[in-house]
Amino acid sequence: MRINEGGNVFKDSDGNTLTRRIAQSDVMSTAKWLEKVTGLDLTSERSAKDNLPVKWLGSTGRKADSGDLDLSVDASEISKDQLTSVLSQWARANDHDPARYVKKSGSAVHFLTPIAGNPKNGFVQTDFMFSDKPRWTQFVLSSDPASKYKGALRNIMLNSIAKSQGYN
Repeated sequence: MRINEGGNVFKDSDGNTLTRRIAQSDVMSTAKWLEKVTGLDLTSERSAKDNLPVKWLGSTGRKADSGDLDLSVDASEISKDQLTSVLSQWARANDHDPARYVKKSGSAVHFLTPIAGNPKNGFVQTDFMFSDKPRWTQFVLSSDPASKYKGALRNIMLNSIAKSQGYN
């Protein structure tokens, strides 16, 4: 089994990554462009903690740059198949091969996204991550940008504490 993550789903025939890191300053314009393409609201609901959109996960918009855009999608709004169809339609309408621009895995749909909607800016991998609780997903999949520790380490610690208290 092979798991692709961290912005490396999209490669050319030689195995070279087709995406690049996205600067924090390009995240909002790219998310707004994605809203136009998908019809999803990815930016309006804000976290009281950092005033960033609730649907931005991981390092998205929190660090100087990110290896990909991790965006939460409310599974009650749209299904993986519906989003795949919408993104594939965009690819066809723009003379692109949908198989090259859209991929599904596990609980995510991946999209080869032109930064700020312009291919001249390069491409970033967008991971649309499906959840029925976007606020909970943000807590679980995001960490404090000032911390040198990833959110995954916090989750391992919380899991260890819960197990030691008898929670399974």
